[in-house]
Amino acid sequence: MIPSKQIAASSATMPSKLDPHILKSKAITMQRIGLCVANGNDHLFAVQGEVELTNALRFARKMDERYEMTASASTRSHRKAAGRAQVSLFFYPIAGTSKLQYWLLRTAGSVPESCTEIWLDVRTKEGRLTMGEDYELVRLPVSKKAREKAAKDGRRYNETTWTWRMTSACFQFWKRRIRQAVGSARLKNNKRALRQAVWSLNSAPGARGIRDQIFQLQVYMQQCWKHGQKTKTTLKNQRKKQPLKPLPLEFTLKPRTLAIRGCPTYRMSLCQRRLEAGEKSWFPLRNSAHLRVDVLLFEAENAKTLEPKRRKLSCKKKR
Repeated sequence: MIPSKQIAASSATMPSKLDPHILKSKAITMQRIGLCVANGNDHLFAVQGEVELTNALRFARKMDERYEMTASASTRSHRKAAGRAQVSLFFYPIAGTSKLQYWLLRTAGSVPESCTEIWLDVRTKEGRLTMGEDYELVRLPVSKKAREKAAKDGRRYNETTWTWRMTSACFQFWKRRIRQAVGSARLKNNKRALRQAVWSLNSAPGARGIRDQIFQLQVYMQQCWKHGQKTKTTLKNQRKKQPLKPLPLEFTLKPRTLAIRGCPTYRMSLCQRRLEAGEKSWFPLRNSAHLRVDVLLFEAENAKTLEPKRRKLSCKKKR
C-alpha cells in the first residue's frame, strides 16, 4: 500500500490538465474577482498581466502545477488550516486583440519555494486590480443612508466594502465626452453623440462605485446643458429672465445593478483552436439572439457534444 505522503508528492508532480473556463460577460468576471477578494476568502495578494491566447493554456497549467488550484475542497481546507496560501486564477479577453488579461489571486500564507511571482497587496494603490484601463477595484466607505437602513433592519454592515469604480482617466474621459456631446446637441441640434454616450453609460457594469460615478456624470450633464443656454431679457420687464429648458428625459442616466447570476463560459482550449483556424469570432461577444450559425456550433462544441448539428437561427420569439 502506497503511503498518503507519497501519493500527495506524486500528484503534485503530475502534469496538469487544467482547461480554464472564460466567462462571456465582463461584468460577471469583475463580480467574481470582487467576491474572491471580499467574500471571506481574503485573496488580498495578486499578480495581474497579459498573455497571448496561444500561450495562455500553457501558462494556466504551469500555475496549476505550482499552486494546485484544481485540488478538491477538502484538500484546500486542510491546506488553509496548515497555513498554506490558496490561489485562484481568472481570465478575460482584451478587445481587438488575441490577448487575455489574467488575475492570479492568493490568500495570506506560505507559498512554494519555486514561486517567482512578485505579489502585490490589492489594498495599496500600486497593487489595485484593474479591468483594462477603465475600472479598478477599491475599498470605499458605505453611505450613511445604507448604514442607517441596515441598522433599522437589524442587519450587520461594514463601514467599508470592496467595489469597482472608473479610473480617474476614464472618469475624466467621460466628462469630456459629455461636454462635447451636449455642445453638439445645443449648437448643431445633433443629439446622436449624446444618445450614444447615454446608452454606453447605461450599459456599464453595475457595481456600486460605478453607479455613484454615473450619478455624478448625470449632474454634470445637467450643468453643461444649463450652462449652454443664454438667458434673454424681455422688453417689458428686463429683470425677468427667460426660464431655462430642462434636460430632456431621454438623456437620463439609469445605471443597472449587478446581480449574481449565471453566465455562459467558453473553454480556453476551444478558443485557442478557433484562433489557430483563423476564425474571426474566436470569442463571441454578441447577444445570443443575434448569433450566427458558426457561433451556435461553437457553443455546441463547448458543451461537449460529439457531433454538433447545424441549427437554423430564428430571431422570432416563441409565443
